[in-house]
Amino acid sequence: MIKWQNWLYILENYRRIGVVMLNICFSEEVKNTLQCAIQDGYLIASDTVCIPDDLSLGDISNIKRIESRISATKLLREVDHVAEMDFQFYYRDFFQKLYIHDKVVIWYSNTAAEYCGYLYVLWLLTDSPVEVQAVCCSRTLKRGENRFSSYASAKDISTEEFIRFLPYLIVVSKEDQHELACIWEKLMLENGNLRVWQNGSLRTEQSDFYDRVIQKYIASQKRTIANVMSDLQYKEQLILTGGFVVFRIQQIASKGIISYIENSEDAYQGLVSLL
Repeated sequence: MIKWQNWLYILENYRRIGVVMLNICFSEEVKNTLQCAIQDGYLIASDTVCIPDDLSLGDISNIKRIESRISATKLLREVDHVAEMDFQFYYRDFFQKLYIHDKVVIWYSNTAAEYCGYLYVLWLLTDSPVEVQAVCCSRTLKRGENRFSSYASAKDISTEEFIRFLPYLIVVSKEDQHELACIWEKLMLENGNLRVWQNGSLRTEQSDFYDRVIQKYIASQKRTIANVMSDLQYKEQLILTGGFVVFRIQQIASKGIISYIENSEDAYQGLVSLL
């Protein structure tokens, strides 16, 4: 494996010969950080696009038909106050740029949302001559003597750290691409309400699949939804889209199992407790 320091030399060569490629990620937040990494010289000059959506949720039978995603993306937009126009813009930008580069690099992680996005991109590029490379961001990196940093998803990576992940970049062979695309096709045919990442793979489940583990972190004392989500990540190694967690808490509360006090300004500051 090439040491990350040697990538500085490789990056300079790429800049000299004018190599341009496309970075693909799965949130606006990661897109912005990648663009900063490019501007600051940590990555080579390249385009960057994102799928602004959590494809582990809702209808995936025909994602290019944006209206099929409305019910799922509505959860995300309402909680994070993101306009529907922004979703449409990012999707349009993604589809316009996907096939016009000779090379794409997919930045993903072993979370349901990002791995679904990864499979979807591979499925789209199955019969394309585009060279596909990928970096799994779910890993622990050594930062010094007895110092390590763990990253659960691409969102955990700061601007100057992206270069440290380049040694883990792999070329996805056409055989592997086809195999992974078949997994996505199976999920598309099932077209369930929820896809979960567990034991190194994705599978279709019912919408209430996570309810029991969410309830595990709701106590008699009032807690914010942000606190519950933090426990899910650090104690269960479970990263879920915020809008989805808020929605599931609302559903659990509607059954009279827990108390939920909404915060109209910041949904993550809503309060939950046992009845």
